[in-house]
Formats: sequence, structure tokens, C-alpha cells
Amino acid sequence: MAEPFDRFQGLDLRRVAVAPKQEGHALRVLGLELYEDGVIARFLLMERSGRARSEGAGAIAFTLTDDLGTAYEWTRTGSTLVLPKDDRPDASSTRGGTPILRGDALFVPRVPDDVVRLTVVTAEQLVQIPLT
Repeated sequence: MAEPFDRFQGLDLRRVAVAPKQEGHALRVLGLELYEDGVIARFLLMERSGRARSEGAGAIAFTLTDDLGTAYEWTRTGSTLVLPKDDRPDASSTRGGTPILRGDALFVPRVPDDVVRLTVVTAEQLVQIPLT
């Protein structure tokens, strides 16, 4: 049997589901991309006392569940450091100098068609994302 990271290619996007806003959490789930062969969970990690730089997104733990009890396997996580810009259109400095990581966590298998709700579980919270 192929390793989980070999089973996801993400070539056939079926749907995108936006996560509800999450305030007060360092790790914020943005939404889910549902592909024919798996799922990508998009996230932001707000840096707290150097945490984002020192741990990296590889140290961030995610699990994915649904209302049918599907067994999802995490395959990999990737991230990019992003420096938010000041809200002014002509600004070249960063707002407060607080970098964030923008990343994604990949899961297999594909989400069954009759799933009503997906839940992303992080160390800080449960983020329920309705698919209806």
C-alpha cells in the first residue's frame, strides 16, 4: 500500500468550504479545499514570542473528522512566512512587525459526498465547518 503522502495529488478540486472566523487563537483555520483524492486545510499561525519561527508548521498538529466517522490520515504540512503590510496602500512597513505563517495540512482520503460537517481539531480548538 502507498504511503499517505503518495496518495494525494490534489488535481481535481471539487469544492471549497470557508471556516468560521476564530478570534483569540494563535492557529486559525481559514477553510478546506476538497479534492477528488483528499483534503487541504488552509491555516494561519500568528507568531507568539517567536513560536512560529522556532517550531515551524511541521510541529503543528491537526486532525480532521466528519459526521460520518471517516478515518482521515494526515499526509504532510507546508508553510510560508508572511509579513502583513500596514493597511495604508502606500505603506511599506509591516504592521507591528508580527510575522505569520500561512500554511496547509493535507489529508486522505476524499470526503464522502454525504458528509454534512467537517471538524478540524488543533491543539487550541475545534473548528466545525458545515458543508451544506
